[in-house]
Amino acid sequence: MNMGAIIKEKVEEAGFKVADENDDSVLLFFDMGKGRTQRVMLRYLGRDNLEQDIIGISSPALALNKGELLGEQTANRLLFDNSRMSHGAWALQSFEEKIYLVMLDTQILDTMQKEELISSIKAVISSADQLEKELGDDKY
Repeated sequence: MNMGAIIKEKVEEAGFKVADENDDSVLLFFDMGKGRTQRVMLRYLGRDNLEQDIIGISSPALALNKGELLGEQTANRLLFDNSRMSHGAWALQSFEEKIYLVMLDTQILDTMQKEELISSIKAVISSADQLEKELGDDKY
């Protein structure tokens, strides 16, 4: 089953344009205004213990080299932020030779409604972009 195609269909039904797609994920790009952009990846994560298909919706805020760590103050701040988030949480994801600090939200693919998808996407891109602003960057 091509989960990327299923995710793409849901994303397009929600009114978003897919920039890239593969077997298990899709990539979107957003104009955040004032020359800022943000990317979001929607990726099939597998089945949970209730046999529901789960997708991850993530947007990067920072790239680290393999073996590089977040500073203690930054890591603690992000963990405290997680306890106040209505959508998503800060997480680390590995991709190729980098580790990315991402805002990650998850949804149950089969029952996800258009409004839930839109809310998740908006939440992850705005949180990731806000942290990028604080870091003085706009790489993603």
